[in-house]
Amino acid sequence: MLIRLLNFLEINLRKPKIIIGIALTILVIYLAPLLIYGQDLYFQPYDNLDSNVIWYKILAQSGMIFSDSNAIIPNMMGGLPRHSYGSEFNVMLWLFYFFTPFTAIVINEIVIHVVAFGSMWIFLSHFVIKPTRGNIIYIVAGSLYFALLQFWSWGGISVAAMPLVLYAFLNIRANIATWKDWAVLILVPLYSSLVLVYFFFLILMGAFWFWDSLRKRAIQWKLIGAIVLMGIVFFSVEYRLIYVTFFDHTFVSHRSEFSLLFSQDTLNSFRGAQSFFLNGQEHTRGNHYLVLLPLVGLAALLGLLSRKLKRGETVVIVMLFILGYVVDIWSVVFTTRYFFPLSFVVSAILIWKFSTRDKLLPALFLVLMIISLWAGFWFHEFWRSLKPVLPFIESFNMSRFIFIAPMIWGILATLSLWMIGRKVRYISIMVLLFCLFQGYVGVKNAIFMVREKEDKISFKTYYAQEAFAQMREYIGKPQNSYRIASIGIDPAISLYNGFYTIDGYSVNYPLEYKHCFEKIIRVEAQKNIGIKKIFHEWGSKCYVYTQKVSFMNKNKPENYSNTQLDIKTMYALGARYIVTAEKIPNPQSGFVYQKSFGAPGEYWTLHLYEISPSV
Repeated sequence: MLIRLLNFLEINLRKPKIIIGIALTILVIYLAPLLIYGQDLYFQPYDNLDSNVIWYKILAQSGMIFSDSNAIIPNMMGGLPRHSYGSEFNVMLWLFYFFTPFTAIVINEIVIHVVAFGSMWIFLSHFVIKPTRGNIIYIVAGSLYFALLQFWSWGGISVAAMPLVLYAFLNIRANIATWKDWAVLILVPLYSSLVLVYFFFLILMGAFWFWDSLRKRAIQWKLIGAIVLMGIVFFSVEYRLIYVTFFDHTFVSHRSEFSLLFSQDTLNSFRGAQSFFLNGQEHTRGNHYLVLLPLVGLAALLGLLSRKLKRGETVVIVMLFILGYVVDIWSVVFTTRYFFPLSFVVSAILIWKFSTRDKLLPALFLVLMIISLWAGFWFHEFWRSLKPVLPFIESFNMSRFIFIAPMIWGILATLSLWMIGRKVRYISIMVLLFCLFQGYVGVKNAIFMVREKEDKISFKTYYAQEAFAQMREYIGKPQNSYRIASIGIDPAISLYNGFYTIDGYSVNYPLEYKHCFEKIIRVEAQKNIGIKKIFHEWGSKCYVYTQKVSFMNKNKPENYSNTQLDIKTMYALGARYIVTAEKIPNPQSGFVYQKSFGAPGEYWTLHLYEISPSV
């Protein structure tokens, strides 16, 4: 009976329509909460609700989208130059312009994951595995794996479209390109990030072109032309950033004082590299640690066999493989300090040992380890010694080559299943289990959740629109006639609700403003070295930090007593009110309590203090 069931599943799962239908159903289930739960979904605030949502919302509603780069948009941090808000040639900006912020987020998420599935499908079926009837299941599984990764929303389709971009480049290299391939290179920059992903991707493509030209002893003019073309389009899209970085010597960015990067010793750099390898970068969290690494290991092991396993042997291998998840043996194996160097050696041996068609698996695995080592050791203290020679070195985070890793993992998923399928029976069932498990892990680790987690908060409650509406009505003045500051609450929340602030989060603002703002928190910074780290050595979050008050510290009472802020500087910067997450027991001189505001179901209770004009 069991054999009949296995044979039935094996035959039917081989049908392309069935396995494609299963994969698309899993993808729809993954994305469905965006449409079902709406603003009750839970998101991580950091580098999301506290920043990117606000930047696009402010710019979209400013009426200054096409203004001069030095024109001041007054909402945040006393007013920032237009170039601090990025390019107008960006699809996400226009999503915020034509739709509400949450609708824009939903559309963006759906597009990213659909593009990821399609782009990986196109690349795999043309350059990795022939899309025969028997191979479709492997292409579907690899595409689904890639589509369910945790893409950072604000990178647009940067990573999701990377397989499609590589497909276009390889078509151009092979002289089989059509207008569609050139169109990809022109259109992807409009929905992607140069500084986050494609600056590094194009560097690698340039290195590949150089190696290919040497190998063929002929310059590949079309390929280098395509690389230059995409670079020109990206530079045109990001013309504001390029100009202010390299040509506008009147603007000095706070990034010029970055000193947080190069602080790791060798051991911690190695641990960082291993973390990059197992988990990915924080904005490209992969599921390979839970899903794919055991699969790659099994494929490598079976690749050493010269025959196909019998049914009984297949059942034993698969049961042992599944047992590894049940008893959590994979966690023990992959997190040991010896796993990384041992895998490096084994991969090198397998490249030598495997036949030509199988070498790609260990070769890509080795590339992933090299990229992870580079990313981990980019934070090594050694690089700080080069700063006198290369003063801009800390302004460029070269660890971002790691953003190329998710695409490689997607290719490895396909190759692993394909190699396993040549050695075992009932591979279709194993592919089905892989897809279902990947769907489970993807839903569990998605950036949007239907249930509350420690590091996530619902969109609706985070922005506390009702409480801020009460506060706006109480103040009763035009919002552009005064500014506020926040303690214990992300300034983004005030900004979302139309208030103007002296604080905020910006990745590129004037160094002069940082120095001025530093006076406000100077005494508090002397009490807490952590403030010095976050503000003095980084500073993108220009917040009113205090010794004992954190931001987004859920369900933990904060101690607001004995706070010593420079009220004169706050007032000089335009602040007339302070809003806090907790009531101040004994406010320092110059803070005059006004009223508290709140609404049922909202995360925050707001406490408003007026800054006395007498200061």
